[in-house]
Parts: sequence; C-alpha cells; structure tokens
Amino acid sequence: CHLCGEELKKTKGMSQDAYRYELEKGAHIKCLREQKAILQKHEISGDEYLHAVVNGIFELFPKLSDTKALQDYNSQIKKMGEEMDEKFPYLKEVKEKMMDEAKEQAVEKEEQKSEVGKEEQGAK
Repeated sequence: CHLCGEELKKTKGMSQDAYRYELEKGAHIKCLREQKAILQKHEISGDEYLHAVVNGIFELFPKLSDTKALQDYNSQIKKMGEEMDEKFPYLKEVKEKMMDEAKEQAVEKEEQKSEVGKEEQGAK
C-alpha cells in the first residue's frame, strides 16, 4: 500500500473485485477512504496544484485573459452555467445564497479593516 506501507493481500471474506481494485490503486480501500476524508476536510483536490499554478500565471501575465482561447472557454462555462441553472433551480438558489453570504462576509471584513485602520490612526 503506497499510503500505509503494508502489503496488499486478499483477506478472508474480501471479494475478488475489491482485491483487484486495491491492486489497481496500489492502496487499501480503507486507506483510500481515509486519504479522501483528509483531502475533503482540507478542501484539497487533485487539481488544486494545477489551479494554483494557472492562477499564478494569470497574476504574472494578466493579458492572457484577453486571448481568444480563454474568451471562448469563458463563454462555454457561462453557457454551461445557464443550462445548469435552468435544469437545477434548487442548485441555482443554493449558489446564489452562497454568493450573497460571501459578499456579506467580504463587506464585514472590509469594515473590520477600516475600523482597525481608524484605531491605528487615532493611536498615533
């Protein structure tokens, strides 16, 4: 097992399919579940590194967002989002609620920063 280091072996009562799955993945099913739980807890997916690299590239080269390829992609994403909203209205409501909450939190954070800045200026 590439996660715990123990040997992968077929145990009593284990189905052949489960054993085959462990061999294919190179890890015990139990270990894979625990790994997945930890990744979910910390909100890390296999694509997080890739997203971080891409975001870093956009920070270094902001004009990349003007390229036709990226504009086409963004158009596709927008169309997909509209179709999802139409097909799943509940999901749309949840998404809107989350966005509203995020905006409220951002406003509160800005207000807190502003108050701290005023207090620091008053202390000088």
